[in-house]
Amino acid sequence: MLWQHRAGEPIGGSDVLEEDEKGLFTEGFLMQDVIPRAKEAHALMKRRVVRGLSIGYYVEADSWNEKERLRTLIKLDLVEYSIVTFPANQLAMVDEVKAAQRLKTIREFEDFLRDVGGFSAQRAKAIASAGWGSVDAARDETVEAMQKTLEALSGFKL
Repeated sequence: MLWQHRAGEPIGGSDVLEEDEKGLFTEGFLMQDVIPRAKEAHALMKRRVVRGLSIGYYVEADSWNEKERLRTLIKLDLVEYSIVTFPANQLAMVDEVKAAQRLKTIREFEDFLRDVGGFSAQRAKAIASAGWGSVDAARDETVEAMQKTLEALSGFKL
């Protein structure tokens, strides 16, 4: 994953990258702990300031309809995808931004529960107050386990 198609500015990658019924689908990650631009990109996407996606590719097969003046891309070699300010395809957008950074304070834990878990502010505060002291929230595996649990619970009402 690049920032604005700049080959010298990688900001992350993909855990999932596949074609679905709408087009290209990805679940990506940002390398916020080692790449400052990734942290900036996360903040801009979180606030929906920058939310476009764009791809860089080589065309392996295409067709041209002269009557409709329409080019159809049949087979591509995907080289990269980028977070961009102005995507060529207005439907190519970041749908959701999740927080995967290390949680250092109880306040960050509350924000995580609210933003990622979908809990109300009051409920997040109650959960965080009850559980913060019992886990080492700075460990990556703890954050990952909490995120998976919240994702699994997101369809349930408490």
